[in-house]
Amino acid sequence: MQFCKRLLGVKKCTQKDFVYGELGRCQLRNYRMYNIVKYWTKILLCDNKRYLKIVYYMLCEDILDRPTCKNWCSLLRDMLFTLGFADVWYS
Repeated sequence: MQFCKRLLGVKKCTQKDFVYGELGRCQLRNYRMYNIVKYWTKILLCDNKRYLKIVYYMLCEDILDRPTCKNWCSLLRDMLFTLGFADVWYS
């Protein structure tokens, strides 16, 4: 980040989002979230008899049975809720 700010010639207190936007870059967290959602859609579109989809349904059932359970599906659901896409999870 320090290199990017020096490259642009801005102050050290300049917000990171502005620096990333000016350089046309994105935070790694955004790429990670994108890949998670992309993988989730791949799971949803695959055949119901594949092990991947069966395990996904098992993880979803765990969330319903034990609301405090932490697994991949619960973390995905929480991420979608914080981003404002709760309706996508329910649909």
